[in-house]
Amino acid sequence: MPGIIPFNSVVRPIFTQILLTALVFFMLYYKNKDIHRASFLAGFAMFYFSSTGHLYRLLPLRSIPAAVHLIFVILGAIILVILGHPLLWKKYLTAARLPTITIYLNLVAVISLFLPGIQIGKALFAMAGDAETPWTQLAAQNQTPQTLITDPSPDIYYIILDGYTRQDVLQDVFGFDNGEFIEALRRMGFYVAEDSHSNYMTTVVSLSSSLNMNYLDFTQKAAGKDSTNILPLLELIHHNLVRKTLEEAGYTTVAVSTDFPYTDWKDAGIYLFPYKNDLSELERFFYSMTALGAFYDPEFPFTKELREIFPIPSYGTRRDRIEFAFNQLKEIPKIKGPKFVFVHIIAPHPPFVFDALGNPLIIDRPYLPGDGMGFGGGIEEYQSFYVNQLKFVNTEILSALHAILTDSSTPPIIIIQGDHGSGSLLRYNSLEESCMYERTSILNAYFMPGGREQLLYSNITPVNSFRIVFNTYFNTNYPVLSDQIFYSPPDAIYDFRNITNLIESSCSN
Repeated sequence: MPGIIPFNSVVRPIFTQILLTALVFFMLYYKNKDIHRASFLAGFAMFYFSSTGHLYRLLPLRSIPAAVHLIFVILGAIILVILGHPLLWKKYLTAARLPTITIYLNLVAVISLFLPGIQIGKALFAMAGDAETPWTQLAAQNQTPQTLITDPSPDIYYIILDGYTRQDVLQDVFGFDNGEFIEALRRMGFYVAEDSHSNYMTTVVSLSSSLNMNYLDFTQKAAGKDSTNILPLLELIHHNLVRKTLEEAGYTTVAVSTDFPYTDWKDAGIYLFPYKNDLSELERFFYSMTALGAFYDPEFPFTKELREIFPIPSYGTRRDRIEFAFNQLKEIPKIKGPKFVFVHIIAPHPPFVFDALGNPLIIDRPYLPGDGMGFGGGIEEYQSFYVNQLKFVNTEILSALHAILTDSSTPPIIIIQGDHGSGSLLRYNSLEESCMYERTSILNAYFMPGGREQLLYSNITPVNSFRIVFNTYFNTNYPVLSDQIFYSPPDAIYDFRNITNLIESSCSN
């Protein structure tokens, strides 16, 4: 996945695959003392059982029971036994035929390496000059460094509820009244920006902007308008200006793990992780496409223990991570010292894994984390499941906020924000066919201790969130930027088009 996954993340899965192949080969050779048979069977086993997830997802059915993946695995085991039977080798796979078979298999192996190698090489060549200057420097180049005056030093919580859309959009598009939740926030003392939008329509770009308190205009020059390389945004999000400024002022960064590498701050001062082992993004994707993935959905008695060792993408893994994040929010106030807490919860964003009461939602479909057309279901299904998962999120976040406000020794600053809105009417490659009113309208709520809400306003966007927080509590003088909204297609991520004045009319279709 050039342009999305760092190259160094491929080393461990490649080494593991080579080691596993060698182990299978020597086991088969030890049993039969036949190098050709051992090579053939080991090659088939590694190819087939590394691909069952792909076969499962290629089935041309709208709804596919998860048990079908397990059937593919069992079928592969049966085929492997048949291929290893002595009668087959004596009658068909004779010594005279093996050289020809070997040539064809070697050719398949070379092609399977050559074609993706070309794609990766082309991508690496195109990406070569994208980040000659670190983007953290480019993002800050027009900003005068400012020092925070931190007496006292309230904890700061930046809680991203992925894909949480605004109250009026929920009413207009989903037919759901979220007013009870909004009023609950207000009773707690939150200021809710009723007309807020995200500045961008995808997570990585939106958070790159909000955490660096600036727009990303420089990216068009750095990477080109047609670039799909988002790797420079990894550094921009992990070592953003907000985090850097707060750490220089003596804050400890506390981060909760996600299964999204761009918001997984493993180098935080305190990093909270729900499992025994960790995997890279490539490993999570790769192992989920192997026979191993067949034992995650549906769940077996040993599946939860398996997730502890191999937390690969699945409905159960996503549930674990969401529940872990909400539970950790209740415990973080007990950590002593000033804290900058960053928590990205991938909900109510798809995949939908909870019903309104927090019970597991059973989906007979391959695990898909995508939004919009990448959701895998229809619009009505999306909207129904989204509302139910949002109700669960409402319950959990209110409980977590109560714990934070109750257990914090000093009243904290809290920002609860959608990185973008929901995507039931989103068509990623078409601005004309998408409802940008839905996609860019977000929940945006602030707890400003001491009632210091004077600088907030109803249509504030994330690019200005920390500018106002720092100006209000830390004696800085960041100018408030014009609140703009930008669209960019996935095949040209930095081709930003200003759609600020088109939002309200974008759902007419």
